[in-house]
Amino acid sequence: MRILVVSKSQQEANSLMLLMTEQGYTADKVQSGKEALAMIERYGPDAVIVDVKQCGDQELRHLHDVINSSRSAQFLGLMNRETAIDCESTLGLDDFVLEPYEPAELITRLERLVRHRDEAAKSELIKCGDLVIDPGKYEVRLAGKLIPLTLKEYNLLCFLASKRGLVFSRKVLLSKIWGYDYFGGARTVDIHIRRLRSKIEDSRHSFIETVRGAGYKFKE
Repeated sequence: MRILVVSKSQQEANSLMLLMTEQGYTADKVQSGKEALAMIERYGPDAVIVDVKQCGDQELRHLHDVINSSRSAQFLGLMNRETAIDCESTLGLDDFVLEPYEPAELITRLERLVRHRDEAAKSELIKCGDLVIDPGKYEVRLAGKLIPLTLKEYNLLCFLASKRGLVFSRKVLLSKIWGYDYFGGARTVDIHIRRLRSKIEDSRHSFIETVRGAGYKFKE
């Protein structure tokens, strides 16, 4: 697995590089979003670790461009609790780790992100009327139009759409998509469902149903 570390802190970058190489990964490091974009285009890393706390507003915009440039690379952010709440809406990160982090936890999340990507690439198209999900390309189209989704939104949609008619509680969805007792709790699921609906539903299309007191299901 090839990892790209994005951090302005040499100490942080060197620590992460050492951890990656100890795991047998190939690791590279850069200090800016612009450099990261060039590295992604050149080497196509499996995952990018972003040291969010070191970034200013301009740097975050560069990183946003990096994130939008590739759907094959998985993006993991390192941040504190203050920046964690809005991280996915502002950066489009696939996952994040709160500091101080445990090396084992960081490695586990990285491997899970890449594994989910690889498993999705082997899957067939999921078709629900005008909605078509292509796991191999990480693409969702509605009536032929490409719908941009974050990876968490995409994974949530794939999970529900592949199990149409079944009701899943917020706790189960949290476990299946995020894989642990995620910071933010059930509110995280509600936020992602709301974002999904705003992107794939309109006056002619309705896919996700709220089952009061139980959770959510994808309509049959």
